[in-house]
Amino acid sequence: MSEPLDRAEEAQATGPRPNRIFVGLKMAPETAVSLAALAERIDSVPLRRVAPNDIHLTLVPPWDETSIPAAVRRLSKGI
Repeated sequence: MSEPLDRAEEAQATGPRPNRIFVGLKMAPETAVSLAALAERIDSVPLRRVAPNDIHLTLVPPWDETSIPAAVRRLSKGI
């Protein structure tokens, strides 16, 4: 059985790994706690609940990018 590849060997074997890029604003703690409490009361819609300290407002939806400079260029052009 072969040894597992380390990250550098894996990158050479498979190419660069994509980064998940998005732009979001962190919520004020009191706002996040209020939103989390509201989400707990909603049963009619499927929600993915997160901890209040992970609640944010997404301004640019996520995409996969292998190059951080390319992501910066896309963001500076308004995608």
